[in-house]
Amino acid sequence: LPMGRPTWINNQKNLVGEVIPLIKEAALATGTTVIDLQTPFEEKSYLTPDLAHPDEKGAMFMANIIAKVVCPECNIPEVPENLFIHLSSFDHTDKSVINSSSVTDLDMTSLIDNLAQTGISVPFTSGSETWFAIELEDFLKMSAYSITSGNSANEKNNPKSWILQGGAGTRWQTIDEQKDIVFMPNETKVFLGFYSAYTSLSNFKKYRLLIKDNNGGDKLEIKEWQVFGCPQPLGADITGNSGIITDQYNITTGNNAQMLIDQKADTKYVAPDKGSSYWINYASPTPVQISKYCLTSANDAPGRDPVSWKLEGKSETRWETLDIQSNQEFVGRFSTLEYPINKDRSYTEFKLTITNIKTGNSFQLAEWQLFEKKASSIASINNTGYNVYAQNNAIYINSNAGETIKYEVFNSQGICVSSGDARPNSDYKITEKYTNGVYLVSLTSSSGSKVVVKVIV
Repeated sequence: LPMGRPTWINNQKNLVGEVIPLIKEAALATGTTVIDLQTPFEEKSYLTPDLAHPDEKGAMFMANIIAKVVCPECNIPEVPENLFIHLSSFDHTDKSVINSSSVTDLDMTSLIDNLAQTGISVPFTSGSETWFAIELEDFLKMSAYSITSGNSANEKNNPKSWILQGGAGTRWQTIDEQKDIVFMPNETKVFLGFYSAYTSLSNFKKYRLLIKDNNGGDKLEIKEWQVFGCPQPLGADITGNSGIITDQYNITTGNNAQMLIDQKADTKYVAPDKGSSYWINYASPTPVQISKYCLTSANDAPGRDPVSWKLEGKSETRWETLDIQSNQEFVGRFSTLEYPINKDRSYTEFKLTITNIKTGNSFQLAEWQLFEKKASSIASINNTGYNVYAQNNAIYINSNAGETIKYEVFNSQGICVSSGDARPNSDYKITEKYTNGVYLVSLTSSSGSKVVVKVIV
């Protein structure tokens, strides 16, 4: 009874074209009934953590299918509708700086807000190629994407065929194409990226979902579109400052702790058969105040992913809890989870204690990143001070002037990513959409005087 898309099977053709026909042939020869679990589990990778064996929700779904075949006269209850919804707050569609659509005057917010209760319902004609696009601040290596269907009783409005594209300059490149997909109401389907190597993952700033067809309705209904992956660059964190990393089990060969700070997502740290509790320690050569940290999932074996942990920082001889997380989940391989840290203290050591993993008794992780909170830049126009600083991926302007000042923010490629007016005498937040990197902030007073300062996010 095969299901999912196991990584040890080269492609779906081997499974559907070879394995399943052999099963049916054996069943026919022995007079045995075949229960099809392959079709119902297609594109439900969130129900099969290792892409082959079901988790608790997957087992419930599988049992429901089998029960209805074994005992058709029994009153088997339907599985709850929310079993098929899987929304993560760690996708990147809601981190876009520009949203666009072929639908005139459409506000895409409800399509990318991580809520199954909201969504879009727009007029649709078959073959019209309705599309929705996002542009991110920085490149993203996409490892998976998901679509959640509408909850309307009219399933004709659900998407059926589409193309996912990545933007390269003014051109669009096909990343994935799906045809004749059948959704239930409010169902999430996860479509996986490539697993052969991290370098083969799609790397784009812009992503576009182009809907080719629905199921014959006059509207298109989608509750959520999410894109998962690993943002670039990996080398912007403090773990490249020549510090020392150690782990609880002192693994020194193969997939050791050094792999966590090598700025490569296609390497990993693995602690096999050690239970569900682990710790990793990073000692910085100088005290560091951090603004956030990130964890990136490894290339395979989702059961080894951490789900609960604690991050601590050591200042002099005292350890302080910086963050605690529980019941977290990576969607797809090479996906990155990001967490802010709001502490006004510098630390010389950081300790990540894994308190629980998804399944089994082995732990693995591709990258552990710690990002430094950068100092502010001071600018002066006509003896008026302007304090420009970054905190938690936002850039702020503080002024002692009595006037509104115009600002423009440029990324390292010289592209203006934000502009507007900053209010006087306050910590004015420009935006929360910046990714790590160097930015130039141009400030212009009402008299036309201008100054440019550098700020590091």
